[in-house]
Amino acid sequence: MQAPVLVRHGPGASDASDVQAPLRVHVEWSERVSKDGSSAMHVETWLAVNPRDPLHLVATAMVPEEGGSVVYVSRDGGRAWRRAAEAGTGALVLPDLDPVVEFAPDGTPFFSTLADGFTVWRGEDGGSTWRRRGIVPGGTYDRQWLGFDASGGSNHGRMHTAGKVPIRVLGSPAQDVAAFSWSDDQGKVFRQAHLVMPNPAEGGLNVLSHMIVLPTGGLVATYQFFRWGQRGQSGIIAGEMQTLLSRDGQSWEGPFTAGPLRVYGNGAERSMMIKGLGGGRLAAAPARSGRLYLTWTHEIDGFLQVLLASSSDGGRTWNEAVRVNDGGHHSNHSNPAVAVNASGEVAILWNDRRDDRGDLCFRPYATVSRDGGRTFLPSQSLSSVPVCPSAGRWLNGGDTQGLVAMADGSFQALWIGAGAPASGALQMWTSRIAVRSPPARVP
Repeated sequence: MQAPVLVRHGPGASDASDVQAPLRVHVEWSERVSKDGSSAMHVETWLAVNPRDPLHLVATAMVPEEGGSVVYVSRDGGRAWRRAAEAGTGALVLPDLDPVVEFAPDGTPFFSTLADGFTVWRGEDGGSTWRRRGIVPGGTYDRQWLGFDASGGSNHGRMHTAGKVPIRVLGSPAQDVAAFSWSDDQGKVFRQAHLVMPNPAEGGLNVLSHMIVLPTGGLVATYQFFRWGQRGQSGIIAGEMQTLLSRDGQSWEGPFTAGPLRVYGNGAERSMMIKGLGGGRLAAAPARSGRLYLTWTHEIDGFLQVLLASSSDGGRTWNEAVRVNDGGHHSNHSNPAVAVNASGEVAILWNDRRDDRGDLCFRPYATVSRDGGRTFLPSQSLSSVPVCPSAGRWLNGGDTQGLVAMADGSFQALWIGAGAPASGALQMWTSRIAVRSPPARVP
């Protein structure tokens, strides 16, 4: 496996007019989502936008100190947010952790959490209230995902699920496998999970990082695969980012290697907890072109950097990965997210530590590629206030964060920042990001 290409960031111009007026990533506005009086720590965000109503957004995060998750709903494109409740009880903290939200093709929101099982919730009144729907079979999951078939084909509306479960192979240590299921009645009943295991003689699956449903109805899943015995200095472990492909969620093919992987392991537990958790995130171009993007973090010269790889054949082969972050090559960055708009612009969001000499405090940064991930516009910070967690499991603000493409070509980000005043309590924030020409200079 060749080393990733280290690319020079520039204007990302696609025509002569762009060269004359260089574009930049512009933060249109930012709002605090969790400003309803809650002082609890919020971590691990996720965001979804209604395919039938681009002003309708649903955001979620964990509140581990309260043993659950919260959901917020916006009807005006992310400016104003209202906290959702559990149907029947009125509880504002929904039970269980590891939240994720997605919309069905008909505009119904769905929400999932993990604890005693892989629980699926259905949103009522656009997500203002939530009611338990069903439990996905398969065992004790870790980091689950939802996705919907919006292809218009025979499986249109099908809910697909994915996650990691442990199994024991007779005569061998326990192994983690990818588990996939689906429901044709919006989450009431799920099929028995299909289990997929990478070759246990070569290495092990660490986490099923993401699963998406393509515009064609096919599925792509990505995971971290660590090869036995490949350990570097300072607790670095090595392997690849790999993908699995399916036409219907029942039979799977692969694995296909997307790019190299070196990250902090248990041998460098503090660095892993602060900077190294998460995995990779997938995004597909809205058109039926089969263009896919995968972002993840990878150690280069002793520091975690943000990479992006692309595939033009549905995830079977991947272009050589490029480095996304343009500054702080001697800092550890983490938790990237990716989204693609209708014009093919690719946005990437991550936690960046370039501004902290101690390599602990981070701020969310974002960039956009206008040429399919070959070059990137200069990155832009979404916040002037650094996040400096002091202790605990959530020093990285969690393992996920939200990023979606909006109907007007902009992007909506959901990230973890400090509260107001900056007391150290992590809170949910959202920003609208767009590619803009700089204002003309006044003579």
